[in-house]
Amino acid sequence: MATDRAWFKDLTRPLKANLREVMAVSLFVNLLALALPIYVLQVYDRVVFQQGLPTLYALAIGVAIAIGFDFLLRQTRSRMLQWSAVRVDGGLGEMVYDKVMSLPLAELERRPASEWQLLFRDVDTVRNTVCGPSAILAIDLPFTIVFLTVIFIIATPIAWVLAVALPCFVGLAWWSGRVMGSATQSERSALSAREATVSEMLAGRATIKALGIRQNIKPWWEDKHAAGIENSLSRGISGDGHINLGLVLAATTLVSMTFFGALAILDHRLTIGSLIAANMMSNRIIGPFNQLVGNWRTFTQYRAALRRLDELFAQPSEPSDDRLEFDRPKGQLTLEHVTFQYDLRRPPVLQDISMNITPDGILVGITGKNGSGKTTLLKLILGLYTPSRGRVLIDGADISQFSRRQIASWIGYVPQEPRLFRGSIRDNISVTHPDCTDAEIIAAARKAGVHDYVANLPDGYDTDVGEGGGLLSGGE
Repeated sequence: MATDRAWFKDLTRPLKANLREVMAVSLFVNLLALALPIYVLQVYDRVVFQQGLPTLYALAIGVAIAIGFDFLLRQTRSRMLQWSAVRVDGGLGEMVYDKVMSLPLAELERRPASEWQLLFRDVDTVRNTVCGPSAILAIDLPFTIVFLTVIFIIATPIAWVLAVALPCFVGLAWWSGRVMGSATQSERSALSAREATVSEMLAGRATIKALGIRQNIKPWWEDKHAAGIENSLSRGISGDGHINLGLVLAATTLVSMTFFGALAILDHRLTIGSLIAANMMSNRIIGPFNQLVGNWRTFTQYRAALRRLDELFAQPSEPSDDRLEFDRPKGQLTLEHVTFQYDLRRPPVLQDISMNITPDGILVGITGKNGSGKTTLLKLILGLYTPSRGRVLIDGADISQFSRRQIASWIGYVPQEPRLFRGSIRDNISVTHPDCTDAEIIAAARKAGVHDYVANLPDGYDTDVGEGGGLLSGGE
C-alpha cells in the first residue's frame, strides 16, 4: 500500500535532534573501542620485545582512561535512547488510541477485538526497534567500516578473510529475514485467532457455566492453541537455525584469521601483536553482523508493524470534535430512503427506510422480530453507522457533519448490553462529564433510581464495579 507515512514523520520529527546526538556519541564509543586493540598491539610489539616498562605504564593509564570514557558515553547513549523510547511510547500510543477511537463503529465491529489489541502491541514493537538494542545495532553497523579499515592497515595479510566473511553474514541475514517474515506473520495470525477465542470464552463465561458446555467448547480452544504452538515452534526452529549458522560462520572466520595469520607470522609478514589486535577488532565487526542475523526477526516485525499502522492511519475517521459548534437541535429526526448493509455480498439489513420523528414529546416504538434491524436503525439515527444509501437528518441537517461528541450530547442511548468500565460507581456516572460536582452525580443517580441502593453500599459511590461491572448484579 502506497503511503507517505506522515504519522511516522510527525512522531519522529521531535526526535531527530536527539538521534543526531546519539549518533555523535556512538561515533566516539566506536573510536574508543580502538583503544584496547591498539593497547594490545603496542604491548606485544613494543613493550614485550623491547622491555619498555615506561611505555607499558603510559599505555595502561591511557587505556584505563579510555575505558572510563567508554562507560560514561555508553551510559549517556542509553539515557538518550530511553528518553526517546518514552516519547515514542507516549506519542504513538496516544496516536493509535485516538485513531482507533475515531473509527466508525461499523469498522470497529468488522474485526475481532484481539486484532485491535494487537495494534497496541505494534506500538511496543516500534518503540523497541527505534529506541532499543536494535537501534544501537543499526547505528553501530556503519562503524564496522572503521574497524575493517584499521585491520587492512595493521594486518593486511589476513584482512581478506573478513572481506569474504562479511558478504556471507549479509546474505545469511537477508535469507533469515525472508524466511522469518513469513513465519512471523503465520505465528501472529495463529496467536490472534487463539486470543480471539479466549476473549470470547471469557466474555461468555457465565453462559458457559450456566449451560455446562466447558467440555463442548474445549476443542475450539485446543485447535487454536495447537495452531499457535505449531506456528511458534516452526518460527523458533527456523530462527534458531539461522542464529546457529551465524555462530558457526563467526567461529570459522576467527579460526581462518588465526590460521592465515600464523602463516603470515612465520613468513615475517605479520607480527603477533597485529594478529591479536586484528582478532579483537574482528569481534567488533563480526559481532554486529552476527547480531543482525538474530535480530532480523525484530526488523521484520517492525516493518510489519509499520504496514499495519499505515493501514490504520489511512482509514477514514468520524468527524472530529474541532468542527463548528451548533446550537442544541430541537429534535426533528428524518430518515430519507435509508439503506444499510453490513456486507456488499449480502442483502441489505434495512432497505429504503423513510420516516419522520417530530419533537412533540411523544414516544415512538419500533417493533419487529429478532434480526429485523431495529438496533441497526437506532445506530443509524445515532450516526454510529453510515447509511449505504440515503440520509439521516437532525433538524434538516445531515447528521454526518456533526462530531461524535456533539451527537452524544444531544441524543441519549441505552444499548442492549449496557457496559460499565473498571472503576467506581462515581467514575462511571461522571464518565461523560469528569468535572461534574457530587451534587450532580447524586442528582443523576436519583433520576436513575439507584441512589438509595448506592448509599447503602459500604463504600457508597466509591464502590468498585469491577471489570465490565462484573462485581454488580445484572439489575444493579
